[in-house]
Amino acid sequence: MSDHSRSPAESAAYASRDEVRMSTKGLSCHAGNVLDMSGGGMRVVVPWKSAPRVGDPETYIFGEGPDEIRLMGTVRWVRPAGRLHKRAEVGVEFVGLTEGKRAALRRFAATGDGSAVLAEQNAEAGQSRVRVEFPDLYKIFHLSVYASQEDIRRAYHKLAKTIHPDRCDAPDAEAKFAEVQKAYSILRDRELRAKYDERLANEQRRAA
Repeated sequence: MSDHSRSPAESAAYASRDEVRMSTKGLSCHAGNVLDMSGGGMRVVVPWKSAPRVGDPETYIFGEGPDEIRLMGTVRWVRPAGRLHKRAEVGVEFVGLTEGKRAALRRFAATGDGSAVLAEQNAEAGQSRVRVEFPDLYKIFHLSVYASQEDIRRAYHKLAKTIHPDRCDAPDAEAKFAEVQKAYSILRDRELRAKYDERLANEQRRAA
């Protein structure tokens, strides 16, 4: 793909990426078919109706049972795939990766062998009793999943005033404020919230 055919967001993402993406054959996750992958991200094709939005967090699941591989990612861009717009191509950036896991992902992309990724995943799980696979956005606002839309709105405005970079001198104030804004953009939208709630419930059942 040439730089001329990419959106500005895509071009920026590609320009800042040092990883080389490798074409994959027959590799798929719960979301759809994987077009290519690197040690830091992937492109995946999904049905247009179920396409995520930019900024959405999601756990991408490969395989099942004891060989299940779970990779936390953030959606960086979404665009139509094909002329009929029945599918979407999604650019995903993996998060929370160690260098060992990046190397294992390169092997996974090149050969389809996920054993090294599983080994890294199991090692990470062994380092902590509780491993967060999917962020609980409600905890950011000190709310439960049963909070009303008005509760969420009030909690957001209260928190935003406290951590806004113009009012807060903490060195990570800007990053925290961006995190709060992203969380609110999901929870304030009823459709996005319902989709998020379903994913959160699934992750909590997996962790139980």
